[in-house]
Amino acid sequence: MLDRDIRGLKLSASPGLALDGEVAWDGVSPETPVTTRVSVYLEPLLRTHYMGENSSARADIPGAFSFSGLLIDDYMVRATVNGPGLYIKDVAYGGRSVQYEPLRLGSAMPGAGMR
Repeated sequence: MLDRDIRGLKLSASPGLALDGEVAWDGVSPETPVTTRVSVYLEPLLRTHYMGENSSARADIPGAFSFSGLLIDDYMVRATVNGPGLYIKDVAYGGRSVQYEPLRLGSAMPGAGMR
């Protein structure tokens, strides 16, 4: 054990990451426009949210959404939609399904998004 202060310690902090995504139809879109929106939430698995971490979004169907201030970490994805005959078929990050496993932010190519 040390009985003195640690000196020369350097930490680097970076601004949070952005994650863009889109909601899309799987197949042909209906003729009548849908007014229901999809809600998407990211929950860190082993910690609480940090200040400035924007981890909830709503999007039209079809439509885009974005998160900001995220950390490179594991997240649980919760996506909900409440409309007749609508359901979430899959959630993908960087082209890989994360519906039943953690979204590991930073594990895909830079610029990879959610769909």
